Amino acid sequence: MKRELPVFNIEGTDFLVDVDKRWLIQAGNPGNFFEFIDMEDKGTHYEMFYDKRYKCEVVGVGPRDDQMIDIKIPPMVVLDPVGVAEKYGLTVEGLKGKTDMDIMGAEIQSTIRWPIQKEEQKDDKSLLLKLHEGRSKGIKF
Repeated sequence: MKRELPVFNIEGTDFLVDVDKRWLIQAGNPGNFFEFIDMEDKGTHYEMFYDKRYKCEVVGVGPRDDQMIDIKIPPMVVLDPVGVAEKYGLTVEGLKGKTDMDIMGAEIQSTIRWPIQKEEQKDDKSLLLKLHEGRSKGIKF
């Protein structure tokens, strides 16, 4: 039986926590999602730059403006302990004190990739628009 996915709110926008796909996907907009593998794993949380206008991740280097903020996202073991426990055959109690890397380490490391070639990174604005347009069309980078 499918269960209702937990929700994590980012700057007023709801994102569903999908442990199976290891991403946050915007409620009502399946073309907008953030993969945990693309975020910076700090052990106790993830960090990423978020654009409040487009409700998407900011990638690349370059100038930032006041609409681009650094956000902290709890680990999947905190956002959806039931989902993590079910996926990996553990109990919720067995997750206590563990990080995502403790539970999913080998699986996460096998999917590390850089989705956009460096020569394609002309500037942040064009890269951001490319990602936003692609994700809106359902393209996975």
